[in-house]
Amino acid sequence: MNRLIPGITLALLLSACGQDRAPQTAQKTAEAPPPATVAMSSGLLLENMDTNVRPGDDFNAFVNGGWMATAEIPADRASNSVGLEVHERATENVRVIIAESAEGDFAEGTDEQKVGDLYKSYMDMETRNQLGAKPLEAEFETIATIGDQDDLAVFFAEANKVGINMPFQVGQYADFADPNTYMIYAAQGGLGLPDREYYFEEGDKAEGIRTAYVAHIEKMFELAGLPDGTAAAQTIMALETRLANDHMLKEDARDMVAIYNPVPLADLPGLMPEFAWDDFLQ
Repeated sequence: MNRLIPGITLALLLSACGQDRAPQTAQKTAEAPPPATVAMSSGLLLENMDTNVRPGDDFNAFVNGGWMATAEIPADRASNSVGLEVHERATENVRVIIAESAEGDFAEGTDEQKVGDLYKSYMDMETRNQLGAKPLEAEFETIATIGDQDDLAVFFAEANKVGINMPFQVGQYADFADPNTYMIYAAQGGLGLPDREYYFEEGDKAEGIRTAYVAHIEKMFELAGLPDGTAAAQTIMALETRLANDHMLKEDARDMVAIYNPVPLADLPGLMPEFAWDDFLQ
């Protein structure tokens, strides 16, 4: 997961193992040469400062005043920052690397060949349109074979590994209370709209979003060649609304103390007795 999900509702402790293991090193046969002397220079961009401002009066202006006086907000942005400029520059550098990989002639199995082929396949809209939803047929078949809750638990585990949205996600992270160990954490999920408020907020705008979302689901069924898109869209919306009703409020999900609830693996069946935890974790 590319962010720390605030809605963590369950933490499954996993003891860190192998902390005392040190990498084995070969016996030294010769003294290593001394490291080369590197001239150190300041990382501060003095031109971004405004030294005419007393730091005690306005430290932000003292440090950033020069940049703030000259920086422009891009036309497609609501704000700007040095961090955004660094991000944009890094993104452009990555784009150049990808383009060079796609345009060059690299040996089979090299990183450049893999990156280039992946990019070219992604940009080949003609072939993608011809294939349609055919590459998903194996996934549809897997879903069609789910016969009971045990099968569903196994499917959830496979879906979790590839980042498919489901009622809860499970991942590994440093223990919030002890950074020297790891924990397995579970976070609320399963919603197609951004958060629970989208399902219950009143007013024309909120109702319009929900109506458009149902129409979007129905259209996706049509494009994928799946049957009964209209009925399925209503079912999906009803299910997500039930899930959203049990989601934590955003402000509650930000309380990192309240959402830290370690549970031993053996106690999981007590929380969800009808869920096949053994199959899921296996």
